[in-house]
Amino acid sequence: MVIRKRMRIAAAVLVMCTMAGCSLFPDGTRVVEKDAGESTQQIDYNSDHIKSTVSDVLEIDADVYRTDKEFKSYTIDYSGVDSATADKHADVFAQDGKELSDRKEILDKTTGNVRNIMYKYSDGSSYTETFSMKMYTSKDASDRKYNLYVRLEKDKKDYLPLDELEDFSKEEAEKRARQYCDKLGITGVGDVIEYFAMDASHMTEIMNREENVQDLKYSGSLKSDNKEEITWNKEDEVYDFLFYKNIEGIPVAWAGAKSNNVNYSNPCYVRVVVGRDDIKLIADNYTYNITCGGSPENNQLCTLEDAITAFNTDNQYAGGIMKMKITEIRQVYCPLAKVMDDYYRGTEAVTYPVWQITYEVESATVKDGTAYRGVTKSIYIMNTTYNIIRKMSSQS
Repeated sequence: MVIRKRMRIAAAVLVMCTMAGCSLFPDGTRVVEKDAGESTQQIDYNSDHIKSTVSDVLEIDADVYRTDKEFKSYTIDYSGVDSATADKHADVFAQDGKELSDRKEILDKTTGNVRNIMYKYSDGSSYTETFSMKMYTSKDASDRKYNLYVRLEKDKKDYLPLDELEDFSKEEAEKRARQYCDKLGITGVGDVIEYFAMDASHMTEIMNREENVQDLKYSGSLKSDNKEEITWNKEDEVYDFLFYKNIEGIPVAWAGAKSNNVNYSNPCYVRVVVGRDDIKLIADNYTYNITCGGSPENNQLCTLEDAITAFNTDNQYAGGIMKMKITEIRQVYCPLAKVMDDYYRGTEAVTYPVWQITYEVESATVKDGTAYRGVTKSIYIMNTTYNIIRKMSSQS
């Protein structure tokens, strides 16, 4: 479990109560008195949507997603690679005139077991199955670098604003994405975390910006001698989906964090890019097996009020922060590493229930005498019952 020695929850509650003035009702509603001259504000932690100002720097305007299922403790580990099964998965993409052109196995230097199997196809696409993930990459995905368009844009929906593409519905694209996940044996695919309709007009606009041309304007790597200029047309448009993975119907925290051998957690999600004519990319990140589960141990979740209080305390002294806004709160599992491999990755983990808090940070930095403001999106996982307080790294 994650242990943060600098827990100041009790102190924070005392400070909030004595300085701001507060009282609790039996239903969990908190009344906060900002000062003697202002009106009181109610925070209903049992609501499905919370809109409130918690402190001078923290605001909440968030939907709250709770599960009606019982949390249990599961032990999970990497699925590993089975050559015969991987070959069947690779055959999914060897169709419609596309042939398998190369197959290569990579062995673990310590155990001698198969660690990765890589397949290449006649059209330039590839499929890789490893001890921890499955990944299909079409030639279009390699050339067009869909992930960079999402990564480069901070306010993504401002630059990729469409909900659907013309003559190609989001519903149909999502259906195709899930069908391919079934074909590859990817189980537990849950709700969509986020998706983007990447239309030719907006993708062209992003690509042609001066700061993006070097990365996006040409196919291949920056060092490649065979670069081709990229153009975006209607037939090139895609949907980019990011899905939760579920354990027994409860989502798993999709972001990961590397802290130390004890605190490691693997990012766990499925990403699928669906084109008008075919699948462009599939990434099943952290392919796992449930090796032991159903235990009532480690299954208690703290109250949302305790989680918000701890979040506020953990961030109140962060340098440079001007404003924080919580935009989504969700009950999820988080697998925390129990056993590590030689590469410092969690090969065996135990699941804990946590509050996944998505928030935006408005911050200011000074460089060469000039002040800069920026807004970034991050995720915390919180469960004060087990001293789990962790900022996760975004995988979007």
